[in-house]
Amino acid sequence: MKRQVVAVVLFLLLIPYSFAQTNGFVSFQFRIDIAPPVYSEYNSNTTSINAINECVAFSAYWTDEVRLNYYLFEWNITNSFENSTLNNFDNGWSNTTRIIDNPDYEGHSVYYKFFGFDKNNNMNETYFNSFSILNKAPSYSDIAESNPNPTPGDVITLSSHWADNFNVYSTKLQTNHSGTWIDNSTILINASNGWANYTWDTTGYNGETIYWKIIAEDNVLNSNETEIYSFTVSVS
Repeated sequence: MKRQVVAVVLFLLLIPYSFAQTNGFVSFQFRIDIAPPVYSEYNSNTTSINAINECVAFSAYWTDEVRLNYYLFEWNITNSFENSTLNNFDNGWSNTTRIIDNPDYEGHSVYYKFFGFDKNNNMNETYFNSFSILNKAPSYSDIAESNPNPTPGDVITLSSHWADNFNVYSTKLQTNHSGTWIDNSTILINASNGWANYTWDTTGYNGETIYWKIIAEDNVLNSNETEIYSFTVSVS
């Protein structure tokens, strides 16, 4: 008991001495983390998408004075900005990939950026970067006309092959035998490439010349058309 009393007395006696040595003040230092994460090496693997189902990779490297926590990725692929779910950093890296698999995105300019957060919820964001999705009309090849000199009553086939960097949506046949172009049936292709095959019954067109062409559109209404071809139905 005597030892405890002596220890308390000595402690009380030392307090005035401590204050005297510091001019009556005791200082303490506290550090509050308000510094956000810092990013570098921010880029993607491309600045343009040329075809459907291409993959785009985005990345940025981050550091923080205390400890990184998570990141978000934001882009406007649908023309409205969308955020990803929270993701953990991979040794300081924010990495994400996206596959451009919707033909309706053709022609878009896409903007994106990362948000980085540390353990104290300090946040920083990259600047907006962008890439473009090539806007291109369908192309054709292999134009075919099964019979250039049909007789009345013959059914002939008119065809062409079409391809698009994203999607050939549909084709239609136009014909002209009276000075006016007329729309005939429409074929739904809805694929990156495909055939447009049409049949034409020559019954009732004795001695007439039929002009024809095929027109194609993609999902965003880029269109292209073949050259004009013709056949003449013989006189019966």
